[in-house]
Amino acid sequence: MDTRSNRRRASVRPVTIASVCASLAAGVALVLAAGCRAAGDEDRRAGASTGSEPGASTSAAAAASGVSASSTTAPTSGPASTDEPAPTTASAPGSEPAPGSDTAAVADLAPTSATPPTRHERRMAMAVDGQQLAYELHLPTGAAPKEGWPLLLFLHGAGERGDDLARVAVHGPPKLVATEPTLWGCVLVAPQCPADAGWQASTLLALLDEVQADLASAAPVDPPRLHVTELSMGGFGTFELLATQPERFASALAICGGMRASRIDAIANAHAVPVRVVHGSADRVVPLSSSERVVERLRAAGGSVEFTVLDGVDHDSWTSTYADPETWIWLLGARRAEPE
Repeated sequence: MDTRSNRRRASVRPVTIASVCASLAAGVALVLAAGCRAAGDEDRRAGASTGSEPGASTSAAAAASGVSASSTTAPTSGPASTDEPAPTTASAPGSEPAPGSDTAAVADLAPTSATPPTRHERRMAMAVDGQQLAYELHLPTGAAPKEGWPLLLFLHGAGERGDDLARVAVHGPPKLVATEPTLWGCVLVAPQCPADAGWQASTLLALLDEVQADLASAAPVDPPRLHVTELSMGGFGTFELLATQPERFASALAICGGMRASRIDAIANAHAVPVRVVHGSADRVVPLSSSERVVERLRAAGGSVEFTVLDGVDHDSWTSTYADPETWIWLLGARRAEPE
């Protein structure tokens, strides 16, 4: 299938999710009314300054300075970006649920509390392959579903690397979690990549192991409902995770990412994982061809991939995608099939 066959014009239009879950219609209408302000494009500056392929591995930086543990209500948003305002666009993803999703899983996404999750700052107990990641952890405040909470892993872009954990909330789920009720029904994990380094699958998988073990009693995670999303450099980490341990993930949403040429054939390992890929046709930081190559490999392996190209959109293809409540219904509503 032509990788451009799913091209859609970027235009603002109402979102209808009745076909996904009628019981959530009222909640989603409130979310649509709340909206989402466009975020600055932090990665454009980082990508332009490094002049290298986002996500390419470099020597890991020393572990960031200690991050004190805290428990507070999630902030409304992260630090303001200093880049030019991102273009205001809206994606038009399909309304069909991910393969493997079910009504019970989608129903679990309904807010179980009138308040957002609590925000915690933590660091991995030990370094793995030279990285000991600090991370934001957002925990639901309501009673856990019988099987446990779904878990969403978010990987930021190059512009948010460093040792200031607040930068993780500049874009994406950590920024939206206080005002997006659909995110109140999952455990959100948002690590920070060290400065001048790239995401490593081995470190991220160890982080997931640690978080699941730590939350086993207080906020148990439902193993068949692990999900991952990202933007820009984070996309390189997401595809590496899928290539390395695909059986662990129920769904993935990759935005303006790609894979290194030396590793791209390994993405065929993830042919059974429902994947959405979004990229702007005018992206000057990570070219559209980076996503096209991954989609081609996945489809050739029989993978289930929905590919959306936002016509005329530069690097920021995440603001409109994350502003669409149906994005979260699709992503978090998937459940990985249990081994027979």
